[in-house]
Amino acid sequence: GCRSGGGTYHLDGNRILLDSETLEPIPCDAAMAAQDAILVGVVEGRPRFEFDTRTGRLRLTSEAGTTLLFEAP
Repeated sequence: GCRSGGGTYHLDGNRILLDSETLEPIPCDAAMAAQDAILVGVVEGRPRFEFDTRTGRLRLTSEAGTTLLFEAP
């Protein structure tokens, strides 16, 4: 990504809430910056999460309806 950092979070039902975060920018190309902006927007926006223990997939959905799907390698 275009940022490095960390932070803390807690769960509220099926939502992930960031308590604190520190993000340091890292140089990257325009395509990666666009993807990074989507990811940060979803994570910072109190996303709903669903974890499928059968497939190992994690789905994050923002309040605006943007969905990110992560799959285990």
